[in-house]
Amino acid sequence: MLIDGDENWQPSPPKRCIGTLSWVCYVRNLHIIRCLQNFEGLFSTRGSRCAWYRVCVLHLTISRRMNTKMRNKQKGFSLIELLIVVAIILIIAAIAIPNLIRSKMAANEASAVASIRTINTAEVVFSTTYNVPEVFAPLLAQLGDGGAAANCTPPTALNSCLIDNVLASNGIPAGTGKSGYKFNYTAPTAAAPVYGINADPVNANSTGVRGFYSDQTLVIRVANPAPASGASNPL
Repeated sequence: MLIDGDENWQPSPPKRCIGTLSWVCYVRNLHIIRCLQNFEGLFSTRGSRCAWYRVCVLHLTISRRMNTKMRNKQKGFSLIELLIVVAIILIIAAIAIPNLIRSKMAANEASAVASIRTINTAEVVFSTTYNVPEVFAPLLAQLGDGGAAANCTPPTALNSCLIDNVLASNGIPAGTGKSGYKFNYTAPTAAAPVYGINADPVNANSTGVRGFYSDQTLVIRVANPAPASGASNPL
């Protein structure tokens, strides 16, 4: 009698079961044992036992071959499949990258306009707060804090602390620009108390396309392509 779940059971090959198959059936293998247990009631004769031994071994052999074939089929991707994936990625990149660049340039232009508005506001505050011959800040750097917060206690005409130091220095390091745009400041004089501020892209058609300009009139003007001037159209 076979006992279900008894993995230590070891079948004895019948006397008439002679040959390689009988000894394969004789090997302690859980799969074969389970298979034999399913046909327990059919082992009425030695011939039927030998036959069912062969059936179990054949079943195990076929299962192993099918598993081997499935593993071989799942080893990896073919060259054509990889080329198709690469082609799809390149198509998506060709569509997405130009849109990304345009979005970045639009963001840089919006930042440049906002910076000019900030400078205009700072110039108005400077002219009403400090009594200087030029009326407006002689240098763009004088609208900042000189790179030290201690200069703002209290602020002076040299360090009025009205704009951030990055904009006052035209970028960090100084002169490298802010958010893809460089700011060129035309300083006022005692004889001509007017100022001008130009914002032009650091790299044309890469960090920006349009140029912007403003002065003491507080009107922001735009030109496409850069640079803009006092004669350009208002924004």
